[in-house]
Amino acid sequence: MLLELTIENLALVQKTSLSFDSGLTVITGESGAGKSLIILALKLLMGGKPRGEHVRTGQNQAIIQAALDWPVEANGLLEELGIEQDENLVVRRVISASGKSRNYLNGTMATQQVLQNLIPRLISLAGQHEFQGLLNENNHLIWLDRFAGLEPDLYAFSQILAEYKRLLARVKEAQKAREKAQERRKMLQKDIVEIDSLNPVPGEEDALLQEARILKEVTTIRQIAETIYERLYAKKGAALEIVADLKDNFKKITTLDASISHLAEPLNSSFYQLEEVAEGIRRYLASLPTDINRLDEIETRLYAIKELKRHFGAELEEILRYRRQAEEELCSLENLDQDQAKLSGELRKQEDALIEAGIRLSALRRDAAASLSEAVQQELSKLKLLSTGYKVEVITKETCAANATVAGFDSVRFLFSANVGEPLRPLSAIASGGELSRVMLAVKTALARKTQIETMIFDEIDSGLGGELAECVGRELKQLAEDSQVIAITHFPQIAALSDHHIAVVKAVDDESTVSKAFFLKDSEREQEIARMLGSDTESARKYARSLLSINN
Repeated sequence: MLLELTIENLALVQKTSLSFDSGLTVITGESGAGKSLIILALKLLMGGKPRGEHVRTGQNQAIIQAALDWPVEANGLLEELGIEQDENLVVRRVISASGKSRNYLNGTMATQQVLQNLIPRLISLAGQHEFQGLLNENNHLIWLDRFAGLEPDLYAFSQILAEYKRLLARVKEAQKAREKAQERRKMLQKDIVEIDSLNPVPGEEDALLQEARILKEVTTIRQIAETIYERLYAKKGAALEIVADLKDNFKKITTLDASISHLAEPLNSSFYQLEEVAEGIRRYLASLPTDINRLDEIETRLYAIKELKRHFGAELEEILRYRRQAEEELCSLENLDQDQAKLSGELRKQEDALIEAGIRLSALRRDAAASLSEAVQQELSKLKLLSTGYKVEVITKETCAANATVAGFDSVRFLFSANVGEPLRPLSAIASGGELSRVMLAVKTALARKTQIETMIFDEIDSGLGGELAECVGRELKQLAEDSQVIAITHFPQIAALSDHHIAVVKAVDDESTVSKAFFLKDSEREQEIARMLGSDTESARKYARSLLSINN
């Protein structure tokens, strides 16, 4: 319940403080007096967007503050926001001339979004803007969900949808990565095949170059080696033959003179060394290549190694290292397939959960739509719309993930028929101004009764009505005020006379500036104000005003 409202430097209001009570409170005043500024102040407290022109001319800032009776059972909301808990909730907005604002809840800074989430739990406001909102079918879904108390279900659905979208994005990213991986995999496999087809060995290139050099000079090498072999062993008078003869002669001389026998060993050793050299040359000659095609093979392989080095590294060791890394990367790319399969499985499960939650939400809405239709129809009958028809229609799209929105799979529209026998049609197609006012009141009343909002504010809910219908609307407001605090701006004396509390708003010139002032009226003042609303300050008008007040109070 709204307990107190203080407005300072808001447009024409210099400073006004009002205390509110339960029951029906009406606000009246001449056109342009500033009644709408009270509604503006409340809208701003409910998280409306401030503007610099809201600040009174010549002032730096406007201040709006309200004290609300805060239900103890809702303290958990304040605790989550880190706001000090009290029996009352004090909401304060300080709006600068630049249009920026500072917001406070029980002295703690709060965002505009927090105000938008919290304050409408306590206050429902229906004004001229909301009348047009009744024609906007997007609001019909919001109101139906509020009537059904589906906010927790809607939040749960939005969380499921958010997780689905997150998984969907990851699956798409994984798919793109997999497509890139397919190309990468083909390239790596091609590289591995290219390297393996040559099967290079570290140090092979040097060996091949050496073998190529030998092959190019093999004839010369063979000739020289054969000459050495012949002179060492194969030719008559070869070195080994001469040394063998020397050994025999040395043996003979030592039998005659042993003093030089110590020279025999070096001579014998040289013989065996020369013999070993000769044998090595023989083996070397046997090992020399004789295949003239071998040089072509070597040069072909050296060219292939050169091409590998051009593609994969300056050294064969680098090429083989790249080959190992390519194989390891191939293994990691195989894991991408597994990751995508896992993500796709999670996405399917989340999609199933999304559809299941959406179907459940649609079912709850259809049940609630029947209840809201009946509740509004009952309220309309009290407002002399006995022959009208009213229905809340839930339209459910195909329940697939592609059709999901944060609101589920449904759209909602209010259908109305002004006369018996006419088909139900969207409100925007057939409702007159007076009918629209009463439908708004009926919807808001049904919502208030179900959601137990304690404070309901109506800005000119009587718009487009005649006197008899206005009295009917007034009595509906009066009945609604038995369970809720109702505040209504009205131009009809029939509604004003029904009120428990009456606020008048007047415009005056104070110190050469125009100001709007609001104050509660006493009994005699109420009579005068209702007479003014009747359009006359005559005795007959005052008498009629007294009769309205006496009948209704």
